[in-house]
Amino acid sequence: MLCITTLDKLANWGRQSSMYPMTFGLACCAVEMMQIAGPRYDQDRFGFMFRASPRQSDVMIVAGTVTNKMAPAFRQVYDQMPEPRWVISMGSCANGGGYYHYSYSVVRGCDRLVPVDIYVPGCPPTSEALLYGMMQLQRKMRQGRTSRMWYLVVYLDEVSRGITASVVQFMVSSDAFFPPYCKPGIIGLSKSRIRDEDRFGWRRETLRGK
Repeated sequence: MLCITTLDKLANWGRQSSMYPMTFGLACCAVEMMQIAGPRYDQDRFGFMFRASPRQSDVMIVAGTVTNKMAPAFRQVYDQMPEPRWVISMGSCANGGGYYHYSYSVVRGCDRLVPVDIYVPGCPPTSEALLYGMMQLQRKMRQGRTSRMWYLVVYLDEVSRGITASVVQFMVSSDAFFPPYCKPGIIGLSKSRIRDEDRFGWRRETLRGK
């Protein structure tokens, strides 16, 4: 049997089938998070396996209230996770502060510190809700594009000045914004539409016309 697929699909299949969540329990939501590891919900059948080290994890489950004192450590743990990495915000406190939204010592949502991929509502959310959120994260992983791509972009407003084309190389991560006007091949663009090139991490090499 011969199976033909793309590198993106193969990499995404491996990531979604072997997710290593890191436990970041901060409040009562952590109790519901622990239950999915038991025999009743059996997270292992989905390929989930909890890790206690951020360097061995690719998913962070924020379960509970993030305080201002915890915020520096929370960001440091996130930075120690290898790429690609994802974040699940579990519960109302992690989503937006919850019951303690107006407290002086609470961060009003963990998305103010790290980018969040999946929000699981509830106070606290049930184990089924968290499991459904992790399944939605698997769905997002299947749609990710992580391969290196090359584009030959022709800037229409630079042709008159002798610059014929530019080679654009960038890495598209799973959570990166993919410009709708970038398609594989040769593209005609106006440079006025590309003002945030550094935002996407592009590395450009200008080719002068002969």
